[in-house]
Amino acid sequence: MSDHEISNSSTEHRRLTRRLSADEKLLLDRIKLAGENGGRLPPEALEFEPSNPKITERNPSTPMSEMRLGAGCHRFAKLSFRTLCWLYLLIAGVLIFGIHYTGQGNVMLAALMYAPPLIWLPPGLALLLPVLFFDWKSGLCLLASIMNFFVWHLDFQTGTTTALAKVKAPDTVRVLSWNRGQGKKASLSALKADLHLDLILLQEAKLSNYLHNPDYAEFKDIQSMNDVVILSRTPILEMTPIYSTGSKLAPQDGAPWGMRCVVFIAGQRCVIYNLHLPTPRDALESYMRGACIWGVVGLVPYEPWQRKRERHESFWKPYLDFSLSLQKQLLAESDPVILAGDFNTPPMGPIHSQLTKGLQDSHIAAGSGFGFTFPGDTHNPLSLFQPWLRLDRVHFSKHWQALHCSTLDMPAQHLPVIAELQLLPSPHQ
Repeated sequence: MSDHEISNSSTEHRRLTRRLSADEKLLLDRIKLAGENGGRLPPEALEFEPSNPKITERNPSTPMSEMRLGAGCHRFAKLSFRTLCWLYLLIAGVLIFGIHYTGQGNVMLAALMYAPPLIWLPPGLALLLPVLFFDWKSGLCLLASIMNFFVWHLDFQTGTTTALAKVKAPDTVRVLSWNRGQGKKASLSALKADLHLDLILLQEAKLSNYLHNPDYAEFKDIQSMNDVVILSRTPILEMTPIYSTGSKLAPQDGAPWGMRCVVFIAGQRCVIYNLHLPTPRDALESYMRGACIWGVVGLVPYEPWQRKRERHESFWKPYLDFSLSLQKQLLAESDPVILAGDFNTPPMGPIHSQLTKGLQDSHIAAGSGFGFTFPGDTHNPLSLFQPWLRLDRVHFSKHWQALHCSTLDMPAQHLPVIAELQLLPSPHQ
C-alpha cells in the first residue's frame, strides 16, 4: 500500500471515528495496522466481536453512562404508564360492566350508578397524553375506551334531533312526560302552547291544577291516580292503577306506582303507562355517608358483615319485584304501548332492563346528546353544574317509530321529555 493510500485511509479513519462507538474504533485501528503490515489481518482482529453489535451514532461528548440512564428512564416510564393505563381500564371496566348487569343488586354499584359520570374521567384523561407518548398502542385503547364510555355507558347520541313540525301528521302522537315536583316557576301551560301535544303524562302533580282549567281545554279527558296525572286529547277508555307488586291489588296494599290507560290514537287502540317509582333518596344519602362500603366488605364470608350488606340491598327488592312483574304485563299487551314517566333509576341495571324488555328508548331512537333530565337545577361542580342522570324517559313498543325526542330546558328539578311517535301500519292492514 502506497503512502498516499495510507494517508487517505487515515483521513477516512478519523472521519468515521467521530461518529462510531469505541468497539468500532478499536476494530478500525486493527485494520489500519493490518494495512501497514502488507494487508494481512492479525488473528485477534478476525476473532474480534464488538460488545454491542449495533452501530450507534452518538455525540462523542455524551458519556455512555448517560445514554444508558436515559434509555432506562424511558423504559421505566413506558412500563409505568402502560401498567397504570391497563390497571385503570381493568378497574373501570369491571365496575361499569357490574353497574349494567348487577346494578342495584350491590349497594356499591348502586351508589356509582347515581354518581356524576365525570368522576370516572379524570384518571383516564390524566393518563391519555403520556400513555400516547410512551406507548401509543395502549394510548389508542385508552382513547377508544373513553369514547365508548360516552356512547355505550351514557347513551350519548351523535347528530341533531329532527325539529317538530308545525303541522302534525294524523298518525303521530306527541307525548310529554314531566315530574312536576319542585317545578318552581316552570309553567306547563306556556310550555305546551307551541308543541301541539296529544298526551301529557305528569308525576308529582295535582289533578285540581288541570281539571276544569280553561288553559287545558283542548284535552278532552284528564284523570289521575295518586300523584300521576294524564291529560289526553282523546277520551280515556280504561284506567287502572299499577301497584308495587305489578298486580291489581286493593288500595290498602299501598299507593300505586303508576297508572295504565287505554286511548284511541289514529283509530287504533293504544295502551299508555304513566309510572312514578318512589325516590331512592334516603338510600342514596346513606351511601354518601359510607353505607355503600358494605357492598364490598359484605362480600367477605363473615356473617355480621354479610347481614349488613343484605339489609342495605333489600331496599331495592320491591323495585326489582315490581319491574319483573310489570315486564310480564307489558309483554302480554297486544296493542301499541307507550311507557313513560319518572323511573327514578338510570337506564342501566336489572331494574331498567326488566321494565323495558321488548321496548325501545325514544332518546336512543331519535334523540341527540346525553338527554339528561335530573337534577335540572344542580350546583354540583362534579357535573359541571349540569344534569347528569336520565331518570325521565319515554319508551315504546314495536308498533311505533320515533320521529323526535328531546329534553326541554326549564327551571325545574326534573326536565320535561317530549317524544313524537308515528304509528306504523298494522301488518293486517
